Amino acid sequence: MFLLSGALFGLLCATAHADVGPPRLSPWVGKPGQVVMGRGSSGMPVLMIPAWLAPQRYSCHGGAVCEPYSVGVPSRPPWIRLGRMSGRVLPVTFGTIRFRVPRVAPGRYKVFVYCEPCYRGRRGSLITDDRIFRVVGGDSGGERRVVYPGDRLSFVLPFGWHVTAARINGVVDPVTIFTTTSFRLRGPRPSGDICSVTLQQQWHVRGAYVQLTEERDGASRKRMLRRVPPRPRHFETRQAGAGGLCTPADSGEITFHERGRAFYVFYGIGKRTSPATRIAVRALLDSLRIGRR
Repeated sequence: MFLLSGALFGLLCATAHADVGPPRLSPWVGKPGQVVMGRGSSGMPVLMIPAWLAPQRYSCHGGAVCEPYSVGVPSRPPWIRLGRMSGRVLPVTFGTIRFRVPRVAPGRYKVFVYCEPCYRGRRGSLITDDRIFRVVGGDSGGERRVVYPGDRLSFVLPFGWHVTAARINGVVDPVTIFTTTSFRLRGPRPSGDICSVTLQQQWHVRGAYVQLTEERDGASRKRMLRRVPPRPRHFETRQAGAGGLCTPADSGEITFHERGRAFYVFYGIGKRTSPATRIAVRALLDSLRIGRR
């Protein structure tokens, strides 16, 4: 159990018959759209976040351990709001929650509650435990691993996304391997330069795309291998301006090398894209499996 200060600690503990913490979910494994029930501390907002991005406890107050905190309930990616526990925050009793698993990439997630009374002022504690909520792929039409044997790579296509191997701009080298979109791309076709007219015309402020290309020209590949970093453990898509394949914000470019191969990632994420879609972009990139050519 975490440490609270002064009167707040007394108020919470004196009126509660339950620890403050995330709900106990049933089941702890689910696929997108599945109903999950939970029972835990009353009245508190419930959120989830990919386990590898979850904030950690930290040392405070002369060696004590404190929970991470937030000014207000987190509302930006990678946080995903699941709902609120029934009942009132104070006095703390038992509450329940019922939600459907969001349409996010399969993987391990941590579930948190936001406890506003646990900090003085405008901050609130973000409290979790050691349990992991696992999101698994759905049935047909859900997440699936897409394999390109000739290119010796594969990736997991997020639930509801679309993929094409067609070239959608004017660049021949580097070679386009695939373009994935959270919306259906109608009539993809080449254009005159690096910009993709197809994406520009069909841009969605609530959508996203990822394109992977590979530098295969011998001299260009050698130069690129010397100047670009190795593949990151986890990809970041934080660029805030226009870019990518000449699409609006938030669009960008990532370069990396792996197994003697050099790659470009072009991506675009609409300003009104949901947290789940933003997480799906990074999960797609992290799912890449690349072999030697």
